[in-house]
Amino acid sequence: MRSFTSRQTPVVVLAGLTREAQEPVEASLAFTLPDSALARFELDVMGQTITRVVSDATGILERETVPLDHACLSCALRHEIVPTLARLSEAGRWASLVLSLPPAAHTSALTAALPPMLERRPLLTMGAVVAALDGSRLLDDLCGDDLLRERDDQRHAGDIRAVGEVLVDLLGAADLLVLDGAADDVARALVDEVRAPGAVLVPECTELTVGQLLTPGTAPSSYDAQQPAFLPARVDEDGVTDCTSPAAEEAGVWTVMLDSWRAFHPQRLMDSIESLGGHSYIGRGTFWLPTHPDSVALWAGSGGQLSIGTAEHRPVRGPRTRLVITGCDERRDQVLHDLDAALMTDAELAAGLARWVGRDDGFGPWLGARSASA
Repeated sequence: MRSFTSRQTPVVVLAGLTREAQEPVEASLAFTLPDSALARFELDVMGQTITRVVSDATGILERETVPLDHACLSCALRHEIVPTLARLSEAGRWASLVLSLPPAAHTSALTAALPPMLERRPLLTMGAVVAALDGSRLLDDLCGDDLLRERDDQRHAGDIRAVGEVLVDLLGAADLLVLDGAADDVARALVDEVRAPGAVLVPECTELTVGQLLTPGTAPSSYDAQQPAFLPARVDEDGVTDCTSPAAEEAGVWTVMLDSWRAFHPQRLMDSIESLGGHSYIGRGTFWLPTHPDSVALWAGSGGQLSIGTAEHRPVRGPRTRLVITGCDERRDQVLHDLDAALMTDAELAAGLARWVGRDDGFGPWLGARSASA
């Protein structure tokens, strides 16, 4: 038995859309990290409970279902997950811990909340965030229009999130993306275009290494307050750019980037909503409107479903429009045109923002009234 006072215990986080995708990676992690314990959690939203199963190389050590005041990831982190990790680290029996999240968990929210919680526990430190991907369904998951509740009504009862929305969030929050070998070239290219900068694609879970797993996570959350959208390094100009990588181009996948200080014209953006957000695209980023000059609007789309909302933070250096749209159809030129056409012109901006005060821009259901953002 090692002395638990000798060093901190790294926590490797495993996330995925389904438990079936996570289980093979759990087994591989047990082999790669032989001196580790696995803490698996399952949330029952309808029953307001969380089930904890702890195991190591000797077998299952504990299994318990406990009630929660609210069956959400935030409450589970505070009241069950982090206390369990702390207790296991204090036992001094394991060199590392693997936290297997409930399927389809909001991974970016966890990667933002977990590190500061672990910092308050002197025996725990953050390892890598691992995404378990089902290669055989990857293309449908990213570009299809299924909702979670349609895939598994028992586990995700009442969950109206799109499968693609959850998967894109996972890809943006993970340090290691584990494919199971079944993904085709298009799916792999999509993942490579959407993943967080610095994230590593691992073709098989058996290829994971100790060094990769125990390195502290570096992938940012999808909508970091200072960098709300991933900006590909190959974009270096203001405006709309085709920034498709050569590898993606070969696979028939494209990525269009809009990075501009200009606002969208509300009516022209509304006219283009179906074109930009109603197809099997992966869209993410932020934008602003002259009717909401003090707000940062979030854009998140997948599989023809588009979510628009207001970020909690306000722009520090002035508002900016930053959108990345990735697709694999024949409409790339149309998307480039629609993004450029939706931006306000120099003449429209020179006329000033005061004339937009009080106008109904059609985005009230998503962004609220102007008074709410002022």
